[in-house]
Amino acid sequence: MPPDELMERSDTVVVAKVISNGQKPDLTRFTVLTVNAVLKGKPRDAVSVWTVLGVPETDFTCCKIDDEYVLFLQRGDNDMYVPTNGKQSFVPIKAQ
Repeated sequence: MPPDELMERSDTVVVAKVISNGQKPDLTRFTVLTVNAVLKGKPRDAVSVWTVLGVPETDFTCCKIDDEYVLFLQRGDNDMYVPTNGKQSFVPIKAQ
């Protein structure tokens, strides 16, 4: 997906740092991140993002504690977010 379309389809775009990872009993996984900068939308100071939902095209491994990303997100259920376009929605920020 072209970057401009990714931005347009996203409800929220943030720069955020991973603070924890979790797993539900049904094996879905999520990541909690602290928001450092908001590029689009009005998220809370921390966001929770589903990272494994059981659909191979959308599942991915990411998010070590303290890693930073630019995230392209859509609102999901129960104050959770989902990646707008799978792996393309998590852009790692490399430390200098």
